[in-house]
Amino acid sequence: MKHVDIDLASAKSLFVTSQDDPYVLIEISDQASDDLIQMLPSAFRQFYVDDDELERAHVAMQLPKSDLVKLKLPDPGSTMSGDFGEMLTSVMQAALQHPGAIVDPKKWRYKQDRKMPAPKSDVVQFVLPSWPDSSEQDQLFCAEVKTKATSKKSTPVEDAIKDSKKDQGGRLASTLVWLRERSIFHTEVELVAQINRFIHADAHPQAELSYRAVAVISADLVAQEVAGVTAETLAGATLIVVSVPELKQTYSAVFQAISETVAVVATTAAAGTVEA
Repeated sequence: MKHVDIDLASAKSLFVTSQDDPYVLIEISDQASDDLIQMLPSAFRQFYVDDDELERAHVAMQLPKSDLVKLKLPDPGSTMSGDFGEMLTSVMQAALQHPGAIVDPKKWRYKQDRKMPAPKSDVVQFVLPSWPDSSEQDQLFCAEVKTKATSKKSTPVEDAIKDSKKDQGGRLASTLVWLRERSIFHTEVELVAQINRFIHADAHPQAELSYRAVAVISADLVAQEVAGVTAETLAGATLIVVSVPELKQTYSAVFQAISETVAVVATTAAAGTVEA
């Protein structure tokens, strides 16, 4: 997660695991939610657009950076909610991995249409402790993320599990190829090599693959959404439920603040930032 302004050591304490059977329940407290509203906007801006790319566009077009950032953001609605869930999952997994380093291809930069979700598998991250050498300790996390912020009719737990099976059935492989293609044209040389480590898995030691179904749900809706979930209904899937207080208000506040973070764009990575 190179050049992302977030203190992962501090973020780690905001994600509290309150149970791990038959599914993992991670609860974010009211105070932690307030902390995330302060912490996430800069990081999310950088998930959408690299600081150097933003600077080049600002100089060339003579447009305010805040206006340029808005050209990358989804409109309020389902795509914004979904992007928030995916990016929160990305930050959460990186924070829980800290002080270990996690590599995070920022797929939201590769969108063709800001109003639509990014295609393919939702969150793909790598752990490469011996890089540039590959090892048996290498890991790949592939998370399918569903978000539910309001009481509208949707089944995030069921849908996350169902779509995680698509990742296991071949979508992850096509996602890695897609990520490599986009990384090439963004001249992310090291990231291309890191993705190739998993595309050409037979040429390297066996890595650990972890498929996760993640449901990011407003705290007031969690009980009804997990009712009846058992080890049998999960059928071997790894389900992570993330409870966020007043999820719609939380993600709306984060996105409202993103474009204004350009006033404090950091020149160096913040302490605790995970390097890819």
